[in-house]
Amino acid sequence: MANKKKLEDIIPQFLESPECKALHDYSREMIVRTIKMISEVTDNSDLGDYSKWDEEFIVSLVMSMVDEFDEGDAHSFAMIITIYDVIKAVLKYLATNKEIPVTSKKVDQLLTALETKIGLNGEFPEKKMAKPEHNDPNLPKWSQHIADDIASYSDKWVDSYIQSPDWKKRQKGVTEDFLDLIMSALTEFAYDIYRKTPKSWTKKAMTEIMQMEFIDNLELSKADYQLIVPALSDLFDFVAKKGWLKEQKAQSYKRFLIAGEPKMLKEANEEFELEKENNNIISLDEARKNKGK
Repeated sequence: MANKKKLEDIIPQFLESPECKALHDYSREMIVRTIKMISEVTDNSDLGDYSKWDEEFIVSLVMSMVDEFDEGDAHSFAMIITIYDVIKAVLKYLATNKEIPVTSKKVDQLLTALETKIGLNGEFPEKKMAKPEHNDPNLPKWSQHIADDIASYSDKWVDSYIQSPDWKKRQKGVTEDFLDLIMSALTEFAYDIYRKTPKSWTKKAMTEIMQMEFIDNLELSKADYQLIVPALSDLFDFVAKKGWLKEQKAQSYKRFLIAGEPKMLKEANEEFELEKENNNIISLDEARKNKGK
């Protein structure tokens, strides 16, 4: 089995490269420290081996760095720019030397799009750098390719789980159609609204989808809402066991589900009560009309 290619292993060669020499505004110590920090972050992701970094991961990496360090002030923005400049140089180095499955031209296109979308032009924006919100114009451009890719592998997760012996141990009441609906909805909303993939979901994305999108867009019963957390938690355990998702990530997702559940159930109950009141009003109105006939 080939050794995993960790990002920090490229430091000696990178420091002598044209891409590194272009970082003349930064000291070697700063560059090395930044690469080691990025390496530590990526080592804990699903793509700790840089030779497997694809377009989706590159976008996710840059966005996660912005999310992590954005405090809305000039100091944090300067830190983000420093990290981004180093990431950019490293990606160009890897692409030029064919160390990643993305061409130099494609890397340039991706980074140019990101710079435009999230303001990585070296100038601190007048308004606070905002975290991604619904329909935020600062998010990366929606991609059909990425949407299709994540839908494909999330479907694979569900199908494999349903066909496995673990499926027999699922929470009572969880059906194939229900799990498929919930996972598909979570995957679609997370990417469409937050540009997050099943390998990069955040607490914000997951909890807000549970508490808003699931309430407004899915036709579920009260019992169904009670099944969402156990159904998805069991799925994430299975996916982690198969090695498709890191155990640490699966555990984080389960914590996010638990954190979002109380408000989701509260919102769902209020929605059902409102619907009940509306139905009662309609019934009374119909009764009055019938009485007047």
